[in-house]
Amino acid sequence: MMEVFELLKKIVQIKSPTYGEKELHEVLAIELKKLGFTVNVQHFSFQGHEMSNVIAHIGKGDTVLVFNGHTDVVETDPAAWKTDPFTLHEENNILYGAGIGDMKASVAAMITAASAYIGKELNGELILAFTADEERTGTGVQEFVQNYLKPKGYLEKEIRCLIGEPSGTNEKEFGIFIGHRGVIQYKVTINSHLGGHGSRPFRAIHPLEILQYVVPAIKKLEKKLQKKYISPILAATTISFGSVSSGISADKKLSANVIPETITFLLDCRVPPELYNKKEHLTTLLQTIIEKAFTRFKPERFNKEITEIPQLTVLLEYICSQQPTLISKDDYFVDICAEAVRTAGFVPHIDQTYGATDAPIFNNAGIPTVTNLGPGNQRHSHKPNECVEKEKVKQAEKIYGEIIKNYFFERRN
Repeated sequence: MMEVFELLKKIVQIKSPTYGEKELHEVLAIELKKLGFTVNVQHFSFQGHEMSNVIAHIGKGDTVLVFNGHTDVVETDPAAWKTDPFTLHEENNILYGAGIGDMKASVAAMITAASAYIGKELNGELILAFTADEERTGTGVQEFVQNYLKPKGYLEKEIRCLIGEPSGTNEKEFGIFIGHRGVIQYKVTINSHLGGHGSRPFRAIHPLEILQYVVPAIKKLEKKLQKKYISPILAATTISFGSVSSGISADKKLSANVIPETITFLLDCRVPPELYNKKEHLTTLLQTIIEKAFTRFKPERFNKEITEIPQLTVLLEYICSQQPTLISKDDYFVDICAEAVRTAGFVPHIDQTYGATDAPIFNNAGIPTVTNLGPGNQRHSHKPNECVEKEKVKQAEKIYGEIIKNYFFERRN
């Protein structure tokens, strides 16, 4: 039986950005076969990329449990790290490495926990699904559900899923997250139609002058939506401003002596189910309040030499969306997870996650899914010096083992 830190060291050192997971999947398949799992590698193509999922099985039967972990890691800049991000580094009982919290530590703990049941007769089937491309499109889980589980008849069986995304917070360790809000993202372009030379600001309108009216209007809308659309478990609506660009030249260099006429920014809207189902309404609201904010902008206050005020315009473009997801806190699988967390010495804490996961894909297929239960604190994800407490990895291994035991061997309601 492989020790969890030995496996974790091996997989951290393999770079696995989205669409670049081939080497990691090859290593995982080899290690899983060595341990005695029945292993299938699911190959597929997406947008010109050759991709795969690694799927391991123990047991057979009409009761099925899926442990899911994504293998892609967001790109990171090694220069921003205090250690080599692709070498597992331990300092003061903290483990550092790219993707260790999101979510290679969970992958390693799931494998070693499940390997303890190889050769034992489960009352059902355990599936470990290590899937590609969670960080961008969720293609890996879509392929796994639609072209692996569905044609093999698994969706007709009694089935539950656990995703090992990190579930530590500042207040709790090993939270049991059962849902998250939907995501709707937009690209907004504001055009003043009056750029100019930096030496003649009195004959130009920088779109930033307009934006100072738009930002408060959007935040005011956010507060209204928070009061109107309320979920008993999921958090209230938030509208966040993402990347902003304006006045970048063709060679992508900033120019101090150019007053641009356009500014583009991204909006990330996290919304409860009721508002998600009214996406078109949200789009209309945003378009309307931005255009209304334009009426408050009086360019003559800034540029008295402008004799003809151009027509200000806004282009609001929908980028993408992801459904909200939520399972009942009374589902027996949530109870099983809670008992496993309790056995590991923690107080079970059922909550929602602020981020998004692949859970909606599973839930839409009729597979009730716990969105997050894994080592690591979410505040460390997607950052330089990503880390997880060494002790938490072992505790996760114990929790996953208890879940397997309780799901297949203990009486369930």
